[in-house]
Parts: sequence; C-alpha cells; structure tokens
Amino acid sequence: MSRSTHEQQADTLERALIHAHRARTVPNFSSEWTENVMQDVRCQSDAEMVSDDAPQLVWRAAAVVVLVSALFVGSLLTWMARHGELDGSALMMTADDSLLLDR
Repeated sequence: MSRSTHEQQADTLERALIHAHRARTVPNFSSEWTENVMQDVRCQSDAEMVSDDAPQLVWRAAAVVVLVSALFVGSLLTWMARHGELDGSALMMTADDSLLLDR
C-alpha cells in the first residue's frame, strides 16, 4: 500500500518545520525590556476589562429604570384608587370598550 504524494509532502513539510523549530535560537532580552513588555500587557488587559464592563452596566441601569418605573406607576395607581379618582374596572377597559360606552 503506497502513500499518496500529498501525504508524503505533508510529512516532508512537517519534518522541515520540526527541524527549523529545534534549530532556532532564543533571543536574549534584558530584564528591563521584559518588565516593560509585561507592564504594557497588563495595561492593555485592564483597558479591555473596563470596556467589557460597559454592556453589563447598561443592562443594570436598564433594570433599575424598569423597576423604578413600575414602582412609580404602581404607587400612582394606588394613590388614585384611594382618592376615588380611579375606578377599578377602568383598568381592565380597552379602547374598543370605551367606544361602546359612548353610544
């Protein structure tokens, strides 16, 4: 059973890449340069974390607005019902029902 030329080429390429990887030399960097690079990485990471929090902040603010609005409407309806300015059946009435009552 013979191997296809594509498999042979892939194996040759893989061996060449392995050889090149083993033969490479590691550059010598000063400790100051390494510290500066790490400081830059940390600064960029912190900046990304701040931008990732923005959508979460928007959703939290939206939830607070919905809650405050619901409390305001509920308290307004309660106040109107206690002062006789609101009939309980009016809450269940639709626009079509109000047209029927006018006739």
